Amino acid sequence: MGKNQAYKAMQRARLGSSSAGPDEVEDGMSQVDGSFHSPEWHAARLASLKTSHTITWEEYKKKQKIARNKDATVIV
Repeated sequence: MGKNQAYKAMQRARLGSSSAGPDEVEDGMSQVDGSFHSPEWHAARLASLKTSHTITWEEYKKKQKIARNKDATVIV
């Protein structure tokens, strides 16, 4: 028995495959929600996509230069 077959057998045993019909998915997970993230995560992701976090290349380089200068003065 390979790794995947052992895992699928464990999942079937845990979920109780005695009620599983022949037309159901082989891994026994057909009645379980397949989405990885929670609805709260999806809502937060959509909210973050609606806000603009982009800055121009010039603004980015300016911030990098300021940070580099700030680090240089602290070290010296």
